[in-house]
Amino acid sequence: MKYFIKNFLLLLIILFYIPLNGQDIQYARMLLKQLTSEEFAGRSVADSGIFKAAKFIEDQLQSNGIMPLAQLNNSYRQCFPISASLLIKEVNVKLDGRELQLGKEYLALPTAKSVQGDFDIKYIPINNKTNPEKIIKKITKAPNYFYFLDYSKAYLLKAKNKENYNKLKSLHYLSEPSPRGYILLDSSSFYYTAKSFSNLNHQIIVLNAKKLQFKKPPQKINTKYSVSTQPNTEICNIIGYIPGKIYPDSFIVIGAHYDHLGKVAVQHFPGANDNASGVAMLLDLSREFARSDIKPDYSLIFISFAGEEIGLLGSKYFTVYSPIELKKIKLMINLDMVGSGKEGIYVVNAKANPTIFQKLQEINDEKKYVTDMRAGGSSCSSDHCPFDQLGIPAIFIFSRDKDYPYYHIPDDDYDKLPLDGYEGIFKLIYDYIMQLNK
Repeated sequence: MKYFIKNFLLLLIILFYIPLNGQDIQYARMLLKQLTSEEFAGRSVADSGIFKAAKFIEDQLQSNGIMPLAQLNNSYRQCFPISASLLIKEVNVKLDGRELQLGKEYLALPTAKSVQGDFDIKYIPINNKTNPEKIIKKITKAPNYFYFLDYSKAYLLKAKNKENYNKLKSLHYLSEPSPRGYILLDSSSFYYTAKSFSNLNHQIIVLNAKKLQFKKPPQKINTKYSVSTQPNTEICNIIGYIPGKIYPDSFIVIGAHYDHLGKVAVQHFPGANDNASGVAMLLDLSREFARSDIKPDYSLIFISFAGEEIGLLGSKYFTVYSPIELKKIKLMINLDMVGSGKEGIYVVNAKANPTIFQKLQEINDEKKYVTDMRAGGSSCSSDHCPFDQLGIPAIFIFSRDKDYPYYHIPDDDYDKLPLDGYEGIFKLIYDYIMQLNK
């Protein structure tokens, strides 16, 4: 009987500690599964996915006991307009009669003009002899073609003339000349960027160099591309607040963008690592701080930003129309792509904020939360940037894992995301915030 009681008590102790050591992952997985679901349609304006995601995040903050900001009239929402959203309704591409698979073999970048029909292709290899002015003249004289820009050997030009290389890499974003379209083959560029969403009158097709091999350049393209514009849309940052116990008027901002690429025709982009993982960690941290008896010294503001993928719109809006005094923000921590981490983390802006990085290192040296930490320089690649530009200490943490290469493609999905570094990053940030004034 004593043996039974002893083991029963041990089991109770283990169960008591599960929420601190394992529940974060289970909660995170629930959040990730919902945020990447087809219901949320890639968290853009397409199929109202971003609005459904905003409501979900808002409900999570409320159920976790996170307060809205009084400065926002006790609302979790800080909304702002975007002038227009480009939505691809239908896309089909054939090269020399072969139908390509959307999201696997090619991406269709959202541009403003619908294109349909059969067109001839003119092939342009980019190498150390390529002159951008000559290419532009050629396209201007013959605009009724698709131009196949082959960047397979562009590294030769980059080594010889970086200025020409940069001009040619952005050639397809020029409004003039405007041919029927561009086909791009580049082993380093099979993904969307913020610049991909462009108000251009020609089609842009990006081929997957790892999936497609050509014995000779394709001669013909058949394309059916239908696009619509949704004007005057309003999207919202979702913001929660936990008051600090010693310095309630000084703030630590924890941010993570919740928008993603949405849908291209019927193909939705789940955005598991980018950035459902950051939102999951933000909500996970907010829940942990809310239910803990020990509160941080500084007030915490949790911001799920909208519009990051189309130009850091949410973070820019918050810093321009901030509901709090920006000079009272002690630190901004941006979480973007924290769903892996087998190789550790990278801390952008660490070199500009050495004291912050040093403290993170001290905690990790003692607790071994992440396998490795790399200090990065300044970068305007995510939502920390508008804060940093205003002189607010801001860092951007993302996980490193060469075995998870999925970025801005449909394969960045819930079932592939390992979360092998998630708990370590979570605990590192939690400890850092709790020790900030110690």
